[in-house]
Amino acid sequence: MAVSLETAALLHGLIETIAPRRVADLGSGFSSFATRRARSQAEVVSVDDDPAWLARSKDYCATQLPTAATGEFLELDEWVGRVESGEQFDLVFHDLGLMETRANTLPTVAASVAKRGILILDDMQKPEYGPDARAFLRREGFAVLDLTLLTRDHISRWASVAVRWPWRRPAVAPGSARRSRSMPDRGEEQ
Repeated sequence: MAVSLETAALLHGLIETIAPRRVADLGSGFSSFATRRARSQAEVVSVDDDPAWLARSKDYCATQLPTAATGEFLELDEWVGRVESGEQFDLVFHDLGLMETRANTLPTVAASVAKRGILILDDMQKPEYGPDARAFLRREGFAVLDLTLLTRDHISRWASVAVRWPWRRPAVAPGSARRSRSMPDRGEEQ
């Protein structure tokens, strides 16, 4: 489903405010336009698992934003390969494909978020996705915040933000030598 105007406005505002160097737009379409429309020098990479939709999004951006840098438009497999090679982004918007695709790609998406990076997850109201996505990201050391008040639209869709902070450590299995904590001990590097 397409990104809501509320969430698109949030993305646009975040890009203008925090000026990320690199943005990953996962699930091309109106979000591809909104991320590129922001007055920013951000390098935007739009990704989709549907090549035809990706091509339509690229054509739309080229037509509607002829003077803007269009950035890259990649198929999902190529983007995954880049992330597996260590490529990361300051801001990632995850609205990719069907909910099953979104859930299956979440570990790769989380790996793509740079230290101190921001991940926006759309459609977090979905019971088959939202709770598990939140739990996974918290285990991976992200702080997850609900953005219902900012992004809820007329059909009750909303987004959440997950932030990778350097002092949050991924949760560890019981019995592990390292304990999970949310703030560093005195003397630890921040």
